[in-house]
Amino acid sequence: MLLGCTFNQAETQAMSVQRDVSHSNKIILSYVQAYLQIGNINKAREQFQKIEDPESNPSAMITLAELRAAEGDTIGAQQAFLFSLAYNQLTTPFHHTQVSPDLLDFFCQEKKWPALDAYAAALIDTAEVIDTINSTFSKLGVCFFNGQRWQEADDLFKQLNFALPVQPFSYLALARNSIEQEQYSAAKSWIAKFEETKTTIDAKILWTAFEVYRALGITDNALQMDEHLRALFPNSQYVPKLQMLVQPAQITPIALEPTAKSESELESTSMKPPPTKTFHSIRGGETLYQLSKLYALSIADLLLWNPDLVIEDIALGT
Repeated sequence: MLLGCTFNQAETQAMSVQRDVSHSNKIILSYVQAYLQIGNINKAREQFQKIEDPESNPSAMITLAELRAAEGDTIGAQQAFLFSLAYNQLTTPFHHTQVSPDLLDFFCQEKKWPALDAYAAALIDTAEVIDTINSTFSKLGVCFFNGQRWQEADDLFKQLNFALPVQPFSYLALARNSIEQEQYSAAKSWIAKFEETKTTIDAKILWTAFEVYRALGITDNALQMDEHLRALFPNSQYVPKLQMLVQPAQITPIALEPTAKSESELESTSMKPPPTKTFHSIRGGETLYQLSKLYALSIADLLLWNPDLVIEDIALGT
C-alpha cells in the first residue's frame, strides 16, 4: 500500500510538471505569434528559444515554420511545417485552423509543393465538417491552379461542399480545369456558375474567363473579356498574349457532340505533307490532353496556336 501511494504521488508530480511545461509553452507561443504579427522577428526568435522540446509540439513547429518564413528561410519553413504535419498525424487529430493563411500564401508564392501537398492530404484525411473548410480548400485549389498543377487543383476542388458558400474564382478554375481535361460540357456549367456568383474582377480572372470562353467557342463572351482586359489592365502580362492571337472572327466553337468520320475520310485526311519540326501530326488515338503533356504545354496554348481546330473532331494528319 505504501509503495502504491508513493508511485501515485510521483506520477501526479510528473503530470503536474508536464502541464506546467505545456501551459508555459502556450504562453510563449502566443508571444512569438504576437511579435510575428507586428513584424518584430528578433523578439519572436528570442521568445521561441525559450520553448522546451519544440520538436514534440506540433503547434510549436508550425509557429517555427511561420518564423522561418518571416526570416525568408523557405527551406527551413518547409522542413518545420512537414515535421509538424508528420508528428501531428501520429499523435493528436489534425485541425486546419492551426495553419495561418499567411503561411499557406508564403508556401504558394514560393511554390513549395511538398508542403502544400502534405497539407492538402492531411486536410482531406481529417474529413472535418466545418463551414470554413471550403475557404481553405479553395485557397489551396487556386494555388495549385495558378501553378498549372491541374490534377492537384482538381482533387481539392472536388472536396468543396457546394451546399456551403464557395469562392467565385473556384468555379472559374473548375471551368478552366475542365477545358484542360477536355470536359467541355462541364466547363460550360462551371463558368455559368461563376458568372452567377462573381463579385470582383482582376486581370487573372478576365484572362482565365477569356481562355474558357475561347476554348468553348463562345465568341461574344470571349471578345468581351478581351475588351475588358485591354481597357482595365493594359499593362498586365496578359495583354501581350492577346495581341499574339488571331483575329477574333477566327475563334471557332467546339462541337460538344463528336462527329464520326468514315474510314475513307480518315484515310484521305491522313495523306498530308509531312510536318516540319515545329509541327505535330495527329495520329490515331491522340488527344489534345496527351499532346499538352507530351510538349509540357496547356491545352489553352494549343488552342491559341491552332484557332481553326474543332476540338472533338480533329482529323488524322492534322
